[in-house]
Amino acid sequence: FGTGFEQARKASQYAVELAPDLAEGYLTLSFIQLNFDRDVTAASAAAERALALNPGSFQVQRHYSTLKSSMGQHALAIAAAEKAVALDPIAPEAHVSLAAALQNARRFDAAESVARRAVTLAPGRPTVHGTLGFGLFLQGRPDEALAEVELESTDWVRMTGRAMVFATTGKPDLARAELSAMQEKFGDAASYQYAEINALLGDHDEAFRWLATARRVGDPGLMSSVLVDPVLDPLRKDPRFDELLRRRADK
Repeated sequence: FGTGFEQARKASQYAVELAPDLAEGYLTLSFIQLNFDRDVTAASAAAERALALNPGSFQVQRHYSTLKSSMGQHALAIAAAEKAVALDPIAPEAHVSLAAALQNARRFDAAESVARRAVTLAPGRPTVHGTLGFGLFLQGRPDEALAEVELESTDWVRMTGRAMVFATTGKPDLARAELSAMQEKFGDAASYQYAEINALLGDHDEAFRWLATARRVGDPGLMSSVLVDPVLDPLRKDPRFDELLRRRADK
């Protein structure tokens, strides 16, 4: 993760220096500060600056929504994503952001409707089928969820979705086979997803082991998702989860 993020940081900092009144540099900088620096305070400040400079940008509103959702500030996240959709109602990624914010707020029915709109707008776009499939999974509709994730073009999203369905429908061997295939294909880069799958399999020790790996390698999921991810709910009463939250910004 490090090399790409470092290059992006230099580019975003240079963009801010060249054009301090343009939102785009702050937008990228905020993303880096959240996912690579693991500095929520700095990421929030940059996102607020981007929002102040260009509240009419659907991309700015999308990122602001993602940031606020990662912090558990669901009302702000949903409101920003709704603004993104209003600003560009035919942009599928705006609908994906709103669906994700609604899913994190556990408003699964509303999220499904929004995700279906994204699929209608751009059925071949990466993540749209995965987002809908994940929402169906969270509603306890595994057959429909699997049908959607099978249409997903992004490998890690499709494979994670399959494993999740298998893990919760009495097919642990198939889930572990999918997990093994992911590990062979992605190595530690999908550590956060391995933790999710193991949490669903009921192997909490393995889930926490992969969350520790996610922290070590700088998996973005640890900052963007762990606080609000419904899939990790089975882990939240374990004292190790509170420790993880305290240490997730450590490098």
